[in-house]
Amino acid sequence: MHKRLLPAALALLVLTGCGTKELPELTAAEPISAPAAVTEGRVPAVEYRLPETVTLLTQWQESEPVALLAEVPEKDAALYGVRNGAEGDFVLLRWGTSLAEFDWLFETPRRIQPRLWCFDVDGDGRDELVAECYQASGTGVSVYDLHVVEKNGDGTLTDYRLPESLYTEQLAELMGVFGQGGRTWVFLGEELVEITAHLPENVGTADIRGLYTGSRAAYTVDYGIEYHGSASIIAAGYYYWYVTDVTARVSYGDGVFTFSKFHLDSFYK
Repeated sequence: MHKRLLPAALALLVLTGCGTKELPELTAAEPISAPAAVTEGRVPAVEYRLPETVTLLTQWQESEPVALLAEVPEKDAALYGVRNGAEGDFVLLRWGTSLAEFDWLFETPRRIQPRLWCFDVDGDGRDELVAECYQASGTGVSVYDLHVVEKNGDGTLTDYRLPESLYTEQLAELMGVFGQGGRTWVFLGEELVEITAHLPENVGTADIRGLYTGSRAAYTVDYGIEYHGSASIIAAGYYYWYVTDVTARVSYGDGVFTFSKFHLDSFYK
């Protein structure tokens, strides 16, 4: 198990003189932002019978076209899954007297339950709905979508989805790989984590062409939102070889999502 070196000055002291390459200057990473993917909710074309009891995806009977999958009872908010055959599945969001359809994927082979919260995300004094739906799974892949839903003055609902570019492109651009004396580190802002012991056999710093951060994305929500992801090396024959965990604080306002307060940690515990 490696140890993460927090103070930049200590990292520089340890690495100086270990080889011919110099560690790039470690400075605090600036926040990154991107506009949300915006979708207006549709007025339901059918008057559905809305269940009152939450059903687990693993227990949802095929004979039932609609299931209550998540709710915030104290805010009178609920998320329903609708199985619509060849027309494609979608979700219904109910918030008080507002009801809207959204084309969100809510069911994958892993059948992970959607989650729903309701609080003031952007500090404007009004609540928003926050939803997390599992989107992609597979070897080395685990991705959730994060939605912030605002209620408009006319009662309609608008979805602001966190764009994938924040963690697939912009986050990776903040990160780098450094090698010296047969050892390899990943750095992000002022943080540095050694990955030497976790590289594939016969793969060294010179073999790494970059880092990929798009195969894992999840969120924790507790009066604030935090992103949880990972970085894997890009090298010949390797694409989903994870080497470090990455977290960031997520903020939202005026249709824009921002990552800040980045943190690196060992992927291997």
